[in-house]
Amino acid sequence: MVPDIIQAFHHYRQKYDKGRLLFVGGEISGKFRLSDYLDESLDDAIEVRRFIPNWEVPCLLNSLSCLIYTKSGYKVAQHAAIMLLEAVACNTPVIATEESLLGYPDILLDYAQLAFVDPDAGAEAISFAMAETAEAGRKGAVPGHKAYFEQGYARYVDSWYQCLHDAASGSDKK
Repeated sequence: MVPDIIQAFHHYRQKYDKGRLLFVGGEISGKFRLSDYLDESLDDAIEVRRFIPNWEVPCLLNSLSCLIYTKSGYKVAQHAAIMLLEAVACNTPVIATEESLLGYPDILLDYAQLAFVDPDAGAEAISFAMAETAEAGRKGAVPGHKAYFEQGYARYVDSWYQCLHDAASGSDKK
């Protein structure tokens, strides 16, 4: 899907003469490398960052027109990456596949501003979803959004980052 996202982005830039594409990540289990799909030096509107510190995530998400979230191929359907949770908390529109949303609670998805693409969607479909999402812009938060994130989400994020910190430092606090 990475080549289709890049092609969709180029189509979007040709049509609207604006935009920036940011890939976050790098190598996944030795099987997937972003560098196999793109050379960011060929296009100054495309950037690859291996990691984004947690304190930069809200600012980044608030600067986006949309987030393309297409994780796939996970062995555990209950896996839920924190990026989608943070996007919803920031009211950032999300373009996603059905598979990428497996494991998320329905109530979270009720608050999300979602546009769906098929996992095999080509560049044209992704470009259309990008244009449609950018044109619609951010919608106001639906009732309950703020309370949901103030109550449960903040505790979840804090515990998630503590786990990451502990793992990175080799600590095994329980």
